[in-house]
Amino acid sequence: MGIDINVRLSEEAHKLGEKGDFGKAAVLYKDYLFDPSSAVRSLLQSGNYISACSLAYDEDTRSLVRSTVITFTHDLIEDIHKNTHLYQEKYSRLKTVQSTKRDHFAKESEVPDEAASEYSADSIYSKASTFMKKQRKRNKKLRKVSAKEGSAYEEEYLVDFLLTLRPDTNYFERVEKIGKALIYAGLINKAYELHTTFEQLKKLTSQRVITLKQQAFLDSFYEHFNEITRDETTDDSLCDIASKNFFLAEGLASHIQPKLPSSFLGNFFRTLRC
Repeated sequence: MGIDINVRLSEEAHKLGEKGDFGKAAVLYKDYLFDPSSAVRSLLQSGNYISACSLAYDEDTRSLVRSTVITFTHDLIEDIHKNTHLYQEKYSRLKTVQSTKRDHFAKESEVPDEAASEYSADSIYSKASTFMKKQRKRNKKLRKVSAKEGSAYEEEYLVDFLLTLRPDTNYFERVEKIGKALIYAGLINKAYELHTTFEQLKKLTSQRVITLKQQAFLDSFYEHFNEITRDETTDDSLCDIASKNFFLAEGLASHIQPKLPSSFLGNFFRTLRC
């Protein structure tokens, strides 16, 4: 009877694994089939690296945990490097586009009347409704065209794209999870490499990126409403408003910085320095 139950449980665990439900499969292997080796493999596949580290009971399973976590770490560091390089490339292009625009305006002594009317806060609000209705219909087409160098909306596209490269909470948690597993596995140097690489990306992408129209909008807004205190949070909110008025009304990234939780890795390495 016991053999039949074990067979059924083993089959059930295998089916759960095939469906991608590795967490439940790991419970069966660990608590009912008493197969820690298979449980470790399922925990790794489910992304529960810490539990896998705790359950690794011999050199083979510990080696499996270390090699798996190192593989995921290399992939993540490579992705961070890719995003860093992409940010630097697009940021450099943005500076070039904006410099060209400034030179163009300087040669004409001032912004042309038509452009100036677009820059004014009053014009933004008066044209917003009509503009947004038209933009919704052309959203996908404009996004594709705007990505091309020299397009009318290239500057807006670049700013929006740069904002999407800022690490969000999900990305942060992914780094923290793998970093913790590296520490539990005794791979402190690799955890530090992951942490410092991620911190460099955070610092790089935390700088403010706005279009010339958004800057003009901010200046005009505070000129009209000088009783409002200017700060980063208000600026970011106003830039979001200006973005939706000027460019691709839906699907835009926010200028407001993502609020990331306290970092376990950061606290760990700060403690080591003390």
